[in-house]
Amino acid sequence: MIQGDRRWRPAAIAEYLGVGERTVYRDLKRLKEGGVPVAFDEKIGGYYIRRGFFLPPIDLTAEEACALLLLAERVGGADQLPLTRPAGSALEKLKGGLPESLRDAVNEILPRVSFHLAASESEGIEDAWSTVSRAIAEQRSLRCRYEPSGRPNGAEPAGFFLLDPYHLYWGQRAWYVIGKHHGRGEARTLRLGRFTHVEMTDAGFDAPEDFTLDGYLGQAWRMIPGDRVRRRVVLRFDATVAETVADTFWHRSQEVEEHDDGSITARFEIDGLDEIGWWALGYGPHCEVIEPAELRTQVAGLAQAAARHYADDAGGAGS
Repeated sequence: MIQGDRRWRPAAIAEYLGVGERTVYRDLKRLKEGGVPVAFDEKIGGYYIRRGFFLPPIDLTAEEACALLLLAERVGGADQLPLTRPAGSALEKLKGGLPESLRDAVNEILPRVSFHLAASESEGIEDAWSTVSRAIAEQRSLRCRYEPSGRPNGAEPAGFFLLDPYHLYWGQRAWYVIGKHHGRGEARTLRLGRFTHVEMTDAGFDAPEDFTLDGYLGQAWRMIPGDRVRRRVVLRFDATVAETVADTFWHRSQEVEEHDDGSITARFEIDGLDEIGWWALGYGPHCEVIEPAELRTQVAGLAQAAARHYADDAGGAGS
C-alpha cells in the first residue's frame, strides 16, 4: 500500500486492513527492521517508501489475475468508461507475463464474461481531464469557460471564471470536477464535457483539509445535494415495477416494505428533491409520492405539464 504514490495515514491503513492502529504501528516498525525504508511525510501526515526501493514482483493468484484482466479487457479495453483504455493496454502486458498455467485459466474465463455499461461521455474530455487532474495535484487554480445546459442555440457561453479544483468524480455517465467557483463564491459541481476552455494558472490555492466527496454530496440522491435539507421521502410502487425497484440498491438510506398486493413502499433520507423527483416521475403511473408534500406537489406538476404535450393526441384518439 505505502509503496504507491499515496501518503497513507495510520488511521486510513487501519481502516483499510480492518485492524487497530497499534497493529499498524507494530507492522511499520517490523518493516523498518526488515530493511524497508518507510518514512513519514510531516506535511501530509502519511507514510511512504523512499524512491529507489522495489519489492519483489507481484505473485498473483488466478482469482486476482482474472479480476484485473476482466476489468481492464472488458471495461477499459472497450472504452465503456472513458480514460480507462490505458489500463487495458497495461494489463495486456501483465497478461503476457503470467505463467502459462495461469494464463490458460484466465483465457478460459475471459470469453465467457461480459460487461454492458451505460453509454457514456468519452470523447473530447481527455485534455480537460489531464489539465484538471494536474491542477488538483499541484493545487493551482484553473481559468475556465463553461457552457451550461439549457443555453439557447446561438447564445454565447458564459465568460471566464477561476476554479479551485478539489476532486474529480465519475458520476453515472460522465466526469465531473468539484471545486470552488470564484464567480459563484462556493463549491460547485461542473461537468468536464461542458468546458469550452480550461487552463492552469500560476495562482495556487489551499484545498480544504476536511473536504471529502461523501461529505460534499451528503445524502444527495445522486450528485446534487440541492438545498442540503434532509427530508424523509416515501414512495409507493405498484406490483408492475415493485420487484425491479426492490431488487436494486438505489441509495444507502433505502428501506423497502413489501405488501400483500405485490406493491412496495420505499423510504429514503435525501438531501435535495429535484433528482429523486425526476426519478420517481420516470415510473409514470406506477409510482406515487406519499411524502413529503412538497415533492408530491412537484412531481404532480411535472406530470401534468408532460400530459399537456399529448392532450390533443388523447382527444383525437377518443373521438
